[in-house]
Amino acid sequence: AQMVPMAMNDDEWIAAVTSYVRNSFGNKGAVIFPKDVARIRQELKGVTAPWTQETLQASLPPIVKGEKEWKVSASDQADTAQNGCDGDGKTRWETKSDQKKGMWYQIELPSAQTIAGVRLDAAGRPSAFPKNFKVEGSVDGKKWFPLGSSHGLYSLSEAYFDAKQAKFVKITLTDATKGQPWAIQEVQLVAQK
Repeated sequence: AQMVPMAMNDDEWIAAVTSYVRNSFGNKGAVIFPKDVARIRQELKGVTAPWTQETLQASLPPIVKGEKEWKVSASDQADTAQNGCDGDGKTRWETKSDQKKGMWYQIELPSAQTIAGVRLDAAGRPSAFPKNFKVEGSVDGKKWFPLGSSHGLYSLSEAYFDAKQAKFVKITLTDATKGQPWAIQEVQLVAQK
């Protein structure tokens, strides 16, 4: 069935409903905030036609490809860090010890890319998601600039931010889940649309 327009509902109501749907019925998604709804409404204010499966699919941000060429390192279990971006759902990178603030996972791309977000899939060990994390970028691997931060979620953690050019992307724990390692089944870098 077609969804009715939501213009009569305020940003807070839409954020609450979408957050509920994203975290019910077996779903585990990021919380939607009223500011996110306001931003999306502003971006889409000229859209008047109903959304179709094709238009929804086309609206998704692209993923940075070429994971096999990425050089990956980590503060813990560096020898298996590549498992976190190898495209194999049966492998993962996982810390040997429990999560600690300051643990990091770093990606070096073959060349600078415009990065607008990260997705950390921990489906193989969903309880080993990062509690809180920050994302930094660098063009030379020495001088770092902040990209964004987020709260981790069971199984899939995401952070979206203003797009910036980076050759290096570092994800660092800013808070730790007690009694759990940190695991990444697959990391995806989100490109600018």
